Parts: sequence; C-alpha cells; structure tokens
Amino acid sequence: MSVILTSRIIAPEGAPEGTTGQPDAEMLAQLPPEVQQSVLGSLADAFGDTFTVAMLVMVLALIPAAFLPRRKSVQPIEPGTVPMH
Repeated sequence: MSVILTSRIIAPEGAPEGTTGQPDAEMLAQLPPEVQQSVLGSLADAFGDTFTVAMLVMVLALIPAAFLPRRKSVQPIEPGTVPMH
C-alpha cells in the first residue's frame, strides 16, 4: 500500500514533467490558494486510491477465508497437558 501511496504523491496525475508532489507546510503557504487546493486535492486522491486498493485486497482475502472449515476440534485437549512436537 505504501508503494501506491508514495508513487501517487511523488508523481500525481496531471503534474508537469519533472515535478514532484512532495509538498511541505512552508511550500504550501507560499503558493496561491488555487494551487494549494490543487496540491491538496492530489494528496486526497492519492490517499483515496490507496484506500480503494486496500479495500479490494481485503475483500479478495475474505473470499478464500469464507471457505475455511468451521468445525470444532475432534480431540479435546485435556487441561494441564502440554503438546509436544
């Protein structure tokens, strides 16, 4: 997930060639308000895309988990016994 987020922050869609999208607070304060909104919008899009990918991965992981057996153990373990290998 961090690779997706980092790549979207470093090279946001629509950014001019050779620019990076790594803003800090001082740089943002020096920009005009409409540019600030654009930069913050790109960051929000990067986090949104990362969230979407994370949700997709989670849903895909739940599919095989739904097929795992749900039965109890056949042999109960007596209290006080320690399983050995």
